[in-house]
Amino acid sequence: MKHIKPTLDIVSSALNESSNIVNFYAALQKHLDTSGYEWRLLIADNGSQDDTWKIIKNLAKSNSNIIGIKLARNFGFEYAIEAVLTHSTADASIIMASDLQDHPKYLHIFLNYFESGADHVFQLVKSRPGVSLTRRINTKLFYFFAAKFSRNAIIPNAGDFRLISRNFRNALSELPEKTRFLRAMSVYPGFKTVAIEVPREFRIKGKSKTSFAYALTLGIKGVLANSIYLIDILGIFSILFSFFTFLLVVAFTILWFFIGVPFGGFGTIVGIMLVGFSIIFVCFGILAQYISLIFVEVKNRPNYFIAEKV
Repeated sequence: MKHIKPTLDIVSSALNESSNIVNFYAALQKHLDTSGYEWRLLIADNGSQDDTWKIIKNLAKSNSNIIGIKLARNFGFEYAIEAVLTHSTADASIIMASDLQDHPKYLHIFLNYFESGADHVFQLVKSRPGVSLTRRINTKLFYFFAAKFSRNAIIPNAGDFRLISRNFRNALSELPEKTRFLRAMSVYPGFKTVAIEVPREFRIKGKSKTSFAYALTLGIKGVLANSIYLIDILGIFSILFSFFTFLLVVAFTILWFFIGVPFGGFGTIVGIMLVGFSIIFVCFGILAQYISLIFVEVKNRPNYFIAEKV
């Protein structure tokens, strides 16, 4: 009887990575051709302005295990990965970057856990080579607050380098939200999950396309889209602040009635007002973010458009 190999899809996205694509595919071949898996590379060109798509097309024409998808423009990493995942049909899918910072030499670790029964294996990033000290500090601060405000839906230092089983992939496809943040969404299905420490490699060619501002915006929306904890905090805070304000009004009314308006307390009053208004505006800002997420969901636009596929 002919032995049927398990199937594996490598899911990736590329934005102006013309200097890395060939080396990325060669590294996959080196580490997967003898893995015992029937594998494919599914890669999206996420609006590149260089020769990335031309290189992907040439590779796909000469290698039957490559599917290239060209998006109409840059829709962002999360939606590029979503576009490719919809074409994945393998027993397992591994999501990874195409710049070799998520290196194929670590794929066997993910596959070992998958073969042991895990449906979801993801990377914990302990070191970030080539990243500035300021960026590393900001990342630590973000993950600290994100974990608190998302009720641990976002796990500190979780990376996008991850393996998901067919069942897990199907579960993710049933989540209908438009604001996608895979690191938070992956916690929700509840399948057997394993976190592993896998180092990020130093980027040899090209430069990172993820600015701090983009990462921060994506992270904040990811937190808010996957947790109502901040809304709960605002509700409790509103009640407490209203009660505190009521007590102040009562206290000042009594003072005014018995001793008149004490001019010496003018600074205190102004200070309390400024603090109160600043907190209120922070609350409005948080509510505005939730409203913007509702706006995106209500419009229900497609997350991406595919211009070409090879």
